[in-house]
Amino acid sequence: MRSVYDMYAVVVLIVCLSSVNGQSHIGASDSEIHDPQWRDLVNQKIGQLERQMTLKDVIINQLESKIQNQNADMMQLKQKMASLEQLVLRKDTAVSNLAKQIADLGKRGSVDKIRALDISPLAGNTSRSLAQVSGNFTTSVNSTSFLDYQNEVLSEPNTNLSGAGNENHSQSPTGPYRVVQTSRQNRVSAVPSTHPIVFHASVSSTVNHGTLTTVVFDREILDQGNGYSPTEGIYIVPQSGTYVITWTILCDLHSAFQTNLIVNGKVRGSSFTDADEINDWHQTSQLVALELSQGDRVFIQVGNVFRGGDAKIKSDNTLSHPTFSGWKIS
Repeated sequence: MRSVYDMYAVVVLIVCLSSVNGQSHIGASDSEIHDPQWRDLVNQKIGQLERQMTLKDVIINQLESKIQNQNADMMQLKQKMASLEQLVLRKDTAVSNLAKQIADLGKRGSVDKIRALDISPLAGNTSRSLAQVSGNFTTSVNSTSFLDYQNEVLSEPNTNLSGAGNENHSQSPTGPYRVVQTSRQNRVSAVPSTHPIVFHASVSSTVNHGTLTTVVFDREILDQGNGYSPTEGIYIVPQSGTYVITWTILCDLHSAFQTNLIVNGKVRGSSFTDADEINDWHQTSQLVALELSQGDRVFIQVGNVFRGGDAKIKSDNTLSHPTFSGWKIS
């Protein structure tokens, strides 16, 4: 279509030039009108016009190429936005399901407490009941005395592999461990069996982790049973029973690594998060159901890191916050 307009413009130019030439050479002979210099001048004008049209074609092609590139960029942005929207929807669904499960556990725990309520002691000897309460209180205080805090020794994963300090290090099948003193096991032992047991924590900011280091979910959101430590990233089981443990990890761009569920130094579940060959973030979740005993130590540990280096766990308000959760189902 453009070539037709170009030819039309050339013809109009020739006609105009011929008309001007005819007006300026009235009475001239045919030899003057068909002078070779005149033809050369016309050809030069036509050549200039053709070069200008060619230049405009080049500019138009460049603009069209830029528009195509911008359209491609817009498509990529739309695809990324769609991926993020799907990720947010999945997270919303997971949070809704977890909230529903927590609500169900709370209702079931309240019903169990009502059913277990025994008012028969009210008809008996009041002084004897008060003595029993006093004795139980004394026993509870003694069980959590300062001496018990000092004497209780528990093994927990070493979150600092540099070996600094005076901690007693030893080797286990899953990596270095250190011996520490804590009172959490005494505290969780007093949880009534009718109370719901559930915990939920998240990572507040992006952190690099080395191999065999504990992922510390430092923001405690829920802890019914007083078993989770947000400073250490360790959950100490308050009651024996069947538990569901789940964790979600978001890896940074071009990162790939393994995370393991560790129970008393043994791997009980694994997950692999892989964004090595894509310029994007990648999130994985894992869920494990298992039997746990009171006092078991449960945490998430970085396993194998692809291509070496550190495992960069991404966490921010724009994308997602990795989570670590668990609840007792029976």
